[in-house]
Amino acid sequence: LTWMHEQFSTVFAVEHAVSSELLSSPFGEHSRTFHGIHDINTFWGWLDESLLKTIVIQEDSLGHTIPESEWGFFAQYDRLVGGVRMTQHRTIQQKCPYGPLRQQIFYCYPSKHHDVKPFGLPMCNNETEDVTQVVFGQVIHNASECYHPEDYVGYVNIGADEGFSKSSLTDKFTFWLDTDGDQDTIKKRVEYLIERQWIDRQTSSIDIEIDFYNGQLEPVLCTVLLKVHISRVGVFKPEIVTATVPVDPYHTNFGGKIFLEVVFLLFMLHFSWREWEDIRHQAQESGSVGEALKYHYITGKNTFGNMVDFIMIAGGFALYALWILGAFRLGFVREDLVNLGTHRPNATRLFSQDSRHYSEWKHYDEEIQSFSEDLSEAIYDWEVARALAASLVFVIVFRIFKLCNEVHALRNITMTVSMAMSKLVAFGLIVALLVAIFAGAGLLAYGPELEEFHTYPEAIITTLVVMSTGDDTVYNKMFEVDPILSSFWHWLLITIVWLVGLKIILCILVDAYAEAQERLKKEEEEEEMEQIEKNSSFTSGQPKNGKTGQILDPFQDGWQAQENQPVRERPTLSETQMKRISELKQKRQTVQAEQSTGEMPQQSRYSSTSVPNQGVHQGGESQVKERNSWGHPPRNSTRRSSSGQLALARQFSNMSAATSASPSPGPEPEF
Repeated sequence: LTWMHEQFSTVFAVEHAVSSELLSSPFGEHSRTFHGIHDINTFWGWLDESLLKTIVIQEDSLGHTIPESEWGFFAQYDRLVGGVRMTQHRTIQQKCPYGPLRQQIFYCYPSKHHDVKPFGLPMCNNETEDVTQVVFGQVIHNASECYHPEDYVGYVNIGADEGFSKSSLTDKFTFWLDTDGDQDTIKKRVEYLIERQWIDRQTSSIDIEIDFYNGQLEPVLCTVLLKVHISRVGVFKPEIVTATVPVDPYHTNFGGKIFLEVVFLLFMLHFSWREWEDIRHQAQESGSVGEALKYHYITGKNTFGNMVDFIMIAGGFALYALWILGAFRLGFVREDLVNLGTHRPNATRLFSQDSRHYSEWKHYDEEIQSFSEDLSEAIYDWEVARALAASLVFVIVFRIFKLCNEVHALRNITMTVSMAMSKLVAFGLIVALLVAIFAGAGLLAYGPELEEFHTYPEAIITTLVVMSTGDDTVYNKMFEVDPILSSFWHWLLITIVWLVGLKIILCILVDAYAEAQERLKKEEEEEEMEQIEKNSSFTSGQPKNGKTGQILDPFQDGWQAQENQPVRERPTLSETQMKRISELKQKRQTVQAEQSTGEMPQQSRYSSTSVPNQGVHQGGESQVKERNSWGHPPRNSTRRSSSGQLALARQFSNMSAATSASPSPGPEPEF
C-alpha cells in the first residue's frame, strides 16, 4: 500500500537528478562545488556563480534569450515553485566570560543562545565616509560602515528592512529570490545582501530552500534544503537534504489504491475485534477490566505476543490517521500551487514603495510563505508516516515469529530463540561495555587527529563499524598516527569479537536448542497421555450407574452392577497403551519430585519390584503387577488425581475371566 502511494522509483529519480545537478555545478578558479564552501567569500561565490547560474536559465546554449514562458525550469522538466528562499539563524553577541585574553577578544557568540534583533549596516548619510570595494566585478559602496539605499530602490523592500529584520510572516530572518524574474533583479538583490553584510560572526547557519514540481510521470513536489552550518571554530559544513511528496496520491490507479486501503482497514478492525474479545472474556472471569488488561499484557502467559498485537493494531490505526491527515494537507498544497501560478504580478520591480505593484508583490510573497508552510507540514506528516510504516515492518516480523510458534515444525526454532534471549541480552550488555571502552580509548588517542573519533558518538559508530565488518580503512588512518597503539586497538577488538564473541553466541544458541528439544519432548509426552486418557469413555471421578448413582465394582467382569442394574459399556485400552501410560506417569512423578525436593524420588513400595503377588494364580500375576506398578496408596490415604484413577480403572477392565478369583488381601486401590 505504501509503495503504491509513494512511487519510490519516481521519487528517487527526481531527487537524484536535482541533487546531482546542484552539487556538481562548479564555481571559482579551483572549480569548487557546494561542498567546497569553507568561508563567507566562497559562500557568496557559490551562490552567484554556481546556484543562480544553474537554476536561473534564461538563455539557450547559443546565447539567445528564451521566451519568458520557459523561464523557471530546472534540468529541462522540473518547474521551480516559489523561487529561492534564504533563511539564517543567528546567535547573541556577548562579552567572553572566561580566558586570560577575554579583554583582547572582546566578544563571544555562544551557539546555544539565539538572537532576534535586527542587524546589518545602517544607511549612509552625508557625514559617513564613502569607501568602495569590488565584488564579482561590481563596484560596491562601503561594506564596513554603511550602505546606500538608493541603489536598491525597487529591488528590495527597504522600508521593511528586508532580510535583516524578522519577517512578520515567518518570524525568521528570510530573504527571497524570484527565479521567474530577470537576472538583473536577482543580482541586485544578492548585492544588497553582500553590501549590508548579511553573513557575519553571529550567523550560525544558513538555509536555502528550493521547491521543484515534476509532472512528467507521477506529479511530485521535491523540496531541496541546502544548509551551511557555521561552527564557532570557523568551520563551514555544507549539507543537502531532499524530501519528495506526491501532489495527488490518487492521481493514478485510483481503484487499486482504494481497494488496498479498505482491505487494510478491515484487517485492522478484525485484529482489534479479536483482541477485544480476548480481553472481554478475561474480564468476565476476573470481574474487572483493569485486571483483565493487566493479565493480558503484563502478568499473563503470552504477554509478549499480546503486546506485539497491541502495537501492531495501534500503529496501524496511527498510520491510517497520518495518511488521511497528509492527504488533506496535500489538498491545501495543490490549492497553493494554483494560486502561485495565477497570482504572480507582471512587474519587474518588486518592492518599490511608490510602485502601484507593491501590494501585489506583498500578497504574492504571503502566498509563497503559505505554500512553503503547507508543504513543510505535508512533508513532515509524510515522513512520520513513512517512518511509522517502516517500524511496523519490524512489528510484523515479531508477529510472524508468534505465528511460527503455533506451527509444530517451526516451534523448535522460535522456542530456541526465546529461551536464548535472556542470555543473549546479558551478553549484549557485555558487548556494549566493550564498545564503550574501545570508543573511549579511540577518542582519547585519535580524537584530535581523526574525524572518525573527534566526538564520542562518532567514536562509538566507528567502533561498531570496525567490530561488525572488520574494515581496515579506519585502521590505516590510525596506523599513520600511532602504529603501535592502532595495532593493539584494532587487532584486540577483532580478536575479542570474531574469535571469542561469536563462539559464545554459538554456545548460547546450541544450549538453548538442546533445552528446547527436551522441553518439546516433554510437552509431546504430556499431550500424548492426555489424548489417550481423553479417548477413553471415562472423563472424571468414579464410574457410577447412570440411573441409581451406585458405584460400579471394577472387579466384576464387564462392570456388571448388582441387582440387575443397567450395565455401563466397558472401556478398552490395548496393552501397549497401558504400558505407555505407565511410562509417562512414572516420568511425570520423577519430574514433580525433582521440582519439589530437588532430589530423585524413592521407589514406591507399591511398585512392581516390591509388591508381592500373594493369593494370585499364575494367569493373573502380570495384571496384578501392572496394577501395582502405578504405585496407588491405600484406600484411606490421600485421594489421587482423576487421570490416575481412570488409567487404573481401564487397566482392571482388561482383566481376563481367568482372574475372577478373589485378589490378594493387600491394600486395594481407591477409585
